[in-house]
Amino acid sequence: MTTESIVKEATPFNIEVGKNELAQLQTSYEGKMAELVAAGAIADVAKMQTLGAEMAAIAVKIERLTKRIARAENGSDGGNLEAKIAARKAAFDCLTNFFLTEESNPVRGLLAAAPTVKKIVIDIGNGMIQGFSTVGGFREVKVRGTKRPRARWTGGSITSDEGLTTKELVIQYGQKYGVTKAYADLTSSERNAAAVAIAAGEGAVNINARSAVTPVEVS
Repeated sequence: MTTESIVKEATPFNIEVGKNELAQLQTSYEGKMAELVAAGAIADVAKMQTLGAEMAAIAVKIERLTKRIARAENGSDGGNLEAKIAARKAAFDCLTNFFLTEESNPVRGLLAAAPTVKKIVIDIGNGMIQGFSTVGGFREVKVRGTKRPRARWTGGSITSDEGLTTKELVIQYGQKYGVTKAYADLTSSERNAAAVAIAAGEGAVNINARSAVTPVEVS
């Protein structure tokens, strides 16, 4: 009696299929956002809770698929694990050997000048060091466009002239619109979804947003 072993190779990730799936997920998310606004306008708490959970699940899928597409486009999706481990070990060995030479003295000088530094991120491109993006936890901010101001909600039942931040809005009105978690435990998507629903129900607008009911991203 002979036994055959069948080895099934992993199916390569198709970037175009992934992008199509990502577009469908984003369309679905936007559709549920519109439903959430409508549910918030009539204070349908049960509907809002259901939609909020569905949107949170879709947001997770979007994030994971976006990262997978990026890895595939950069040629780092999958690959030989042993080769990656060997390359990482070789890189660490090179760094270890470097710190045993006199050429590493400038680095020691940096540590002497700023002893609290714990991490330095080196930007490498085309096989050369391009610069440093992080030193000691202070991130260099690269301007990519006009920075949008934080959301500030006013109008309707919100009588404050200065308006409320998204955090203040959700904390003050969230329970009324089905928000059961503490603000700190909400994801960014959940915070924005709650703000949109509350604004629709309370007749408020974000005076810093490009559109009246779309919140800017908050931290």
